[in-house]
Amino acid sequence: MELDGTETREGKLMEALSRVLRGQGRLPWLVVLSLAFLACTTYRPTTTDGRTIYREACASCHAVPPATGPNLVGMRLTPEKVAQTLDRGGKKMPAFPGIQGEARRNLIQYVVTLQSPNGN
Repeated sequence: MELDGTETREGKLMEALSRVLRGQGRLPWLVVLSLAFLACTTYRPTTTDGRTIYREACASCHAVPPATGPNLVGMRLTPEKVAQTLDRGGKKMPAFPGIQGEARRNLIQYVVTLQSPNGN
């Protein structure tokens, strides 16, 4: 959901994926994984705000129970590690090539601040 109340296509895909992962959907896992991959590889932020990008692109896997990815709070990630993961993906995480420039820098900064439950 954008700040002005409109939804992006990627946001709708991520929300659908999140519902399935919470047991509220009935899609086969192959379809779910395909939707996740499509949403990640086609995601293009419409803002440069790191927190908003995190909510749109990351929270459905890293913050919404049952999370499919690790909770990033307290992981003490370096900016270099976050950048590398955005570029190459991780064990189960695809890369996010559409997050570039100022948006990328702000997202990396935001993820690095998730050092404790009191992080922004």
